[in-house]
Amino acid sequence: VNASEYMFVAIEPKVIRYGLGAIKGVGHGACEAIVAERVHGTYTDLADFCRRVDPTRLNRRVLEALILSGALDALATTRASLMLQLPDAIKAAEQYLRDRQSGQNDMFGLATGAATPVFRIDLPSAPEWPLEQRLQGERDTLGHYLSGHPTDPWKDELAQLSTCPLGEIIDRYQPPKPRKSDDDNNRFRRGPDTPWTVAGMVAAVRKRGDSDAFVRLEDGDGSIEVSFFGELYQQVAPLLTRGEILIVDGGLRIDEFSGGGFQVRARSACSLADACRKHARLLQLKLNGIRPDFVEQLQRALAGYRGGRTSVTLYGYRNRSAQADLELGEAWRVDAIPDLLRAVRALPGVQTARLRIVKQPDS
Repeated sequence: VNASEYMFVAIEPKVIRYGLGAIKGVGHGACEAIVAERVHGTYTDLADFCRRVDPTRLNRRVLEALILSGALDALATTRASLMLQLPDAIKAAEQYLRDRQSGQNDMFGLATGAATPVFRIDLPSAPEWPLEQRLQGERDTLGHYLSGHPTDPWKDELAQLSTCPLGEIIDRYQPPKPRKSDDDNNRFRRGPDTPWTVAGMVAAVRKRGDSDAFVRLEDGDGSIEVSFFGELYQQVAPLLTRGEILIVDGGLRIDEFSGGGFQVRARSACSLADACRKHARLLQLKLNGIRPDFVEQLQRALAGYRGGRTSVTLYGYRNRSAQADLELGEAWRVDAIPDLLRAVRALPGVQTARLRIVKQPDS
């Protein structure tokens, strides 16, 4: 709100500033009011913004859309803080307007004869929302993800489970040579599909009857269509829902019917959780400045996931007298699913948490 106009604006040869008018639920009038008031100075916080912008153009629904889209990020440290502050900011702005209209500015510290009332309220803060919640707000208000992608926390795991990121397929793919037809007309037919493994989040599902489905996977770098037919579709149908992260083995080919894009015909598929559970051999925790109660916190985080096949190693563990890398015993092998990674990554003192994945040839 301190920089954008109503329309998109090119500010550098390869940089475009997002337009406020592209935010769902924020009309042209609200955008005009925001830009017009901005000539009197940048907005400093949410209370300042609510006070200064024409209240007839700025209702709660508009403010929530601005917060969810990220347009108000400069006014607080987190979007969760902005949403927490919103009721108080609206209430204070309404009170300010009523007092201004009635000429009662004393409660804001306006001395007799002064020109501008002092307007300050205490605004609470809150830890940021989880990445998934923050990105969903962007998708709801902008129609797409802007500041990241839901697969970002799992990029390392997806890279180990797939042939390559989706955006790199065009550079890695080598089309097979056409095979000569069996007839006598010297014609050629397309070569076999190339074995390939793709990984990404289900962004869209198009079903054809009760036996086929076409799924668009995306990973923040690219996207691809994956087709599921017959018995395989029946097996994996519960996984074909928006937001699910899939690992798909199949045959890659150029889809000649859709303008030359790539398509994968699936032969098998599983969720990210199942793939990690099956193929993760080691959970590596790199530590940095752990607290005295770290071991107790780690035990609590791992407790609900014990009994799996994945070993746990601590890199850079130290106590009062020494520093070493520690491999926990077999009793602490874990079920290495994404929920476990979330839990250990949130522990104070854990700098990074990653899985070492060894995918079996028969998978």
